[in-house]
Order: sequence, then C-alpha cells, then structure tokens
Amino acid sequence: MTKDLANGKKATKAEVEERVTIVFTLTVRGATRDEILRHAAKEWRLAPRTVDVYIARATDRLKALAVVVREEELGRARAQLHDLYGKNMKVQDYKGALQVRKDLSELLGLYAPRTTKLDASLATSPADPKPILSDSELAAALETILGAAAREEKGHAS
Repeated sequence: MTKDLANGKKATKAEVEERVTIVFTLTVRGATRDEILRHAAKEWRLAPRTVDVYIARATDRLKALAVVVREEELGRARAQLHDLYGKNMKVQDYKGALQVRKDLSELLGLYAPRTTKLDASLATSPADPKPILSDSELAAALETILGAAAREEKGHAS
C-alpha cells in the first residue's frame, strides 16, 4: 500500500488498483510521465516515487496485454478480411476481393520474400553516361561478391 499525502492514510488495495488503472488509461491515451505525475499530484497528492510504481505496474499490464492481444488481433484481422472478401464477392467487386485476398495473404506471410531489382542507372556516372564498369568487369565483381558470400556462409555452417 502507498501513503496518501492528502490525508496521511495508506491507500487500500482497491484504491491502488483503481489508480493503476487510471495511469494505464492515461498511458494508453498518450500521456507522458510528467503529465501523469501532475495528475497524480493534483488528484491523489502522491510523491513521484509512488507514481513511478503505478506507472511501472501499468506498463507491466501493457506488456502482458501485448502478448495476448497479438493473437487476438491476428484472429480478428483474419475474420474481418474473410468477411470483407465474401462481401466483395457477393456484389461482384472482384478488384476489391483481390485486394482483400492480397492483404490476407500478406498478413499470413504466404508470399515469397520480395526481391529488389537493381537500377541500371546506378551503373553509370551522372557526368558520364557510359557505364562505370564494363559488362565483363561487372560480372567479375559480382562473381567475387557471390564467392565471398558463399565462403562466409560455409564458414558459419561449420
């Protein structure tokens, strides 16, 4: 229990729990530590040290909630996307249905990792539009890089 500076009495467990809940709500709404300290000083006349304990407990709640909520949110997102897909198909909005399907597939990680295309303009100098490296020099450099990467990967595997 914490001592309430307003009346010199210790806060009950219920009061502490209510205060932690209020601090939790303030945190969710984006309040800073200073804002929470001001609120606690005004409403409960608490010392910053006590408020920091409340903030820590509220933060622990957020962390616990994050673990559970991720699974719930993933399920909710899947259900909502399935529902939206069905509604799009019902009204024959195939473009919308395709976008929903793409979003669902991306959410579930069904796509292969994206690759990055090299921009051919990077192989030339802005001042001199001819290539910085010839095709054979570029091929040799690429071979060197790939060979080094293969040796490095082989070294990590052993």
